Amino acid sequence: MKSALLVLTLVGLQLSVVFGALMVDHAKYNPEDRNTMYCEYKGVKFLPKSNFILYESCMKCTCSHGNNPGLHCATLPTAARVTVPDGSMCISVIVGCKNRWVYRDNPNKRCPKKHRPQQVSAVGK
Repeated sequence: MKSALLVLTLVGLQLSVVFGALMVDHAKYNPEDRNTMYCEYKGVKFLPKSNFILYESCMKCTCSHGNNPGLHCATLPTAARVTVPDGSMCISVIVGCKNRWVYRDNPNKRCPKKHRPQQVSAVGK
């Protein structure tokens, strides 16, 4: 009974894992109203509690307020770079911030699981 309770407890936990890059930028405040906070990324202003994903870097960003106000971004776990051994029939490429298995000699064709290498390594972006 205790092990079942432990499993249910662990399933109920939400874990946050950061792979690779992490970016933090301080909150900005409206010069006309110091109580109005916002976050800024590449000239675009975001309100607190905003969430967005950067396509080019595969980072998920949140404009936080409260104890640690500012823009907090971390690489998505699905965007980890997968390294395969030389001579493998298939390689992993990132499309839309997700790894996709394709044939090495034809990257436009999806690679079935039976042709994927058995041993790979992953590195955060």
